[in-house]
Amino acid sequence: MVELSKSKPLFDQLIKETPNNGSLYASRAMVWSILNDRQQVIADLNMAVRLGVKTPSLYVNRGAAYATNGDYDKAIADYSAAIKAGYDHPSVFVNRAVTHLAKGDAKQASDDLTEALKKDPKNEFALMQRGVAYQRQQQWDKAIADFTTLHELNPKNIEAISSRGFTHYLKGDGKSAVEDFTAAIKINPKSALAYNNRGFNRQTIGEYKEAIADFDKAIELEPKYALAYQNKAWLLATCPEDNIRDGKQAIEAAMKAGELREWKAVTDVKSLAAAYAEVRDFDNAVKWQNKAVDMIEDEEAKSGEQELLKLYQNKAPFRFSAPPSE
Repeated sequence: MVELSKSKPLFDQLIKETPNNGSLYASRAMVWSILNDRQQVIADLNMAVRLGVKTPSLYVNRGAAYATNGDYDKAIADYSAAIKAGYDHPSVFVNRAVTHLAKGDAKQASDDLTEALKKDPKNEFALMQRGVAYQRQQQWDKAIADFTTLHELNPKNIEAISSRGFTHYLKGDGKSAVEDFTAAIKINPKSALAYNNRGFNRQTIGEYKEAIADFDKAIELEPKYALAYQNKAWLLATCPEDNIRDGKQAIEAAMKAGELREWKAVTDVKSLAAAYAEVRDFDNAVKWQNKAVDMIEDEEAKSGEQELLKLYQNKAPFRFSAPPSE
């Protein structure tokens, strides 16, 4: 028996003998899929359709090929054709939803995922993706509910609890975000990402020493973690509490972040500017903040960086605002 991955010559011969047999093209498309040649997959499935093969599975397979190719409208059309033809398996709704998400249509994605979850309420992938779709629609409570359900179904799923933590952050609930990232660390004590995210949220609720400790732990676990260096640099340079700031360490951390990301991230550049301002080296603060301004194209964002530049030109360091007292 010939392995499917090695059966292309066989299908080539069969198609040569019976070129009007659409099923042979559909079968050869499966071979192309294994060989990771999406263009040939699409070409053979198109030929199969022209020859009268219009099964739901064909539309699903061609939709997947279109989606992988980035041709989202055609992918959605194929998934819709499969559903119209009676194929209502949760997977086709999930596939169409993921394509809607890739296209930027979170509302259509959440609607499709709701249909999938009606058919399979414990589908973990669907719950995760619907949470993401709700998150993109800024429907924070719905996103949190989906991530919570997923966490209850699979308490070891670090992505679920981390996504809930990120949603709490987006909602402005730093305390709950810290709790979720603490839970993520319990699941995986070696997650540099979880430590960095907990540190960032600790900063938002005024736990500055703890935030620095988390950034240091993230760096210990992943020495080339540029974002953790940058977050540490910004906090050390701009914290409203005098006993937290350390301009020299801030410069070192900002330099490391910038080197790791080859000075392509504006946050690294502005963090270095703020660090120089903290040690009262305003010439360098102005120099690097000018670079930050030049890197930004969005006018509203550029305006904010220009305000920082004026501050440094007036020989004043920047301090972010402390969270309000409870």
